[in-house]
Amino acid sequence: MKLLYPLFLLFIHLSLTAQNESNNPHFLIEEEKFSPPVEAMIRQFEGGPVTPIIADDIFGNKVEINEYQGIKTCMVFCNFKDGKNIELLDQFNQWTSSQTKRIKIIFFVDDMKNELEHLTKEQVKNIHIIPNSKMLSEAVYGVEIGVPRLFFLDEMGNVQKVFPTSFFTQIQKLFLALDQLVLQ
Repeated sequence: MKLLYPLFLLFIHLSLTAQNESNNPHFLIEEEKFSPPVEAMIRQFEGGPVTPIIADDIFGNKVEINEYQGIKTCMVFCNFKDGKNIELLDQFNQWTSSQTKRIKIIFFVDDMKNELEHLTKEQVKNIHIIPNSKMLSEAVYGVEIGVPRLFFLDEMGNVQKVFPTSFFTQIQKLFLALDQLVLQ
């Protein structure tokens, strides 16, 4: 009889434990975050040299980043799929109309060249658009920072400032910051 009471309690305990586990059969494991915070990535890029790139734009013109030493340059990484970010092109065209002697703009887009055939030279008069740049932009220029993103290069070809996706929600603020960088 003395042995029956502890066995009964053990049975109750095990049945309650089993019942609790059946309600939540998954084990939750917290993994470490894979990518570093955006601020740390930005700091890693800023002040360093730009990775040299040679590519053809949508009109077949050769674009070489190192050619622009002595000129401040904006490298914009985005895509135009489903009409996303196409308004950026118009906004940068308007902005560059007064900045042409002081800055060059290069858009690196994920879209294929045949998807960009609707763009005319008049629409992109002061901007180079490099198609099919997804692999380049993800591997070299911090996809974790988001899309769209902008790298501002100084006259020496160094990354002076990185603008993550959050800056593109307030476009006027972005262009004010760019104006200040151009005038420095």
